[in-house]
Amino acid sequence: MALYGDEVFYGNIAFRTGTRRFYNIFQVGLGSAWMVNYMYGIGTSFALGEKLALSVDIISGLVFSTTPSLALHGTLTKLLTAVEYRFRNHFALFAGPTYKLYAFDLSRTVKPNGIAPYTFFNQVNGRQRIQMWIGEQLDFGFSKRLSPKPKFFS
Repeated sequence: MALYGDEVFYGNIAFRTGTRRFYNIFQVGLGSAWMVNYMYGIGTSFALGEKLALSVDIISGLVFSTTPSLALHGTLTKLLTAVEYRFRNHFALFAGPTYKLYAFDLSRTVKPNGIAPYTFFNQVNGRQRIQMWIGEQLDFGFSKRLSPKPKFFS
């Protein structure tokens, strides 16, 4: 399980299940203006040493606005590369850049400018807007595994 924040969703919890070579990710998060996300993804992790690993994840899901009522806002897809540092048997820190793609229908949103704090791509095509940006992520992960080398994921 990992707790983390990024530039859009400040509070997230992710549950990873599987092996270090291939795992599934289930995530829920809360952002500014009471935006929430529900996401699913997959990932892999490569050992770089006794306490270091490199992970690559792709995760995608739905973003909802909760005000004035629960309404679909758009779809967010993230590609994350992170370095993991294990500092205790059951605890690790993860940090890395994320490539984010956000797509939404302008006619069904309460935020017509999107959720991206900045973009390198921001295009409107009819009623559809697509935004892309590079963000960051900092995770704190923990595991209930009892083995001397727990498998942390991010």
